[in-house]
Amino acid sequence: MIPLSKLLIILAVSYSSARFGNENECVGATKAIQGAPPGVVETFAGQSIASLLAKADPCEKLKWADKIIDQLGSLPGALEAAICFVNAEKNYNNFAQNLVAFCNDPSLPVSTDIRGILPIISEEGPFEAPGTSGVPIRFGAQGTLTAIEFNKLAEITVRQPLAQTEGKSIAMLAVELGFMDMIDFEKVSQLVDANCSGNQSPTKDTTIAPHIHIA
Repeated sequence: MIPLSKLLIILAVSYSSARFGNENECVGATKAIQGAPPGVVETFAGQSIASLLAKADPCEKLKWADKIIDQLGSLPGALEAAICFVNAEKNYNNFAQNLVAFCNDPSLPVSTDIRGILPIISEEGPFEAPGTSGVPIRFGAQGTLTAIEFNKLAEITVRQPLAQTEGKSIAMLAVELGFMDMIDFEKVSQLVDANCSGNQSPTKDTTIAPHIHIA
């Protein structure tokens, strides 16, 4: 487990567009769970698809991850499948969405085995960047952490989950890290401020982009 304030990240440039089919990896991971009664993992896999579709509530995939841990957690491959759902990018249509949607339920995921893992997000919005012709706006430009940086960090949290996540939603963690281009940013930011005040912390960490060295 690594604290937010000590994360280091190497930046990399990548291109993203509207992406669909993101559920396929997690469905495959669910079907790979070993030792369940016949038909159980297939049922889990089929029912879980909806949690990663573009219109799904971002908290739904976290609930599915918890369900896998609760009902199949002792079986080989179950933890890996649950982590896949937490970390997976929800299908994103950049022609219909102009901000990133994070789960803002501090209780999710419930299982401590899968807390502190960030989700992959879309790196670009639906509108053109000012002064360009057809170049989309990149998410995170107004904060201290871009979507590209956020995704690099999300990949690392799969093997090194964030520490001190109790009482914090995924959305709150994103704000603490300096990501701003999300739905209900002001509301989430107020929750982060209140959480910091309750913990007698003088300020939230939104001024320094995290850094993690990637091997």
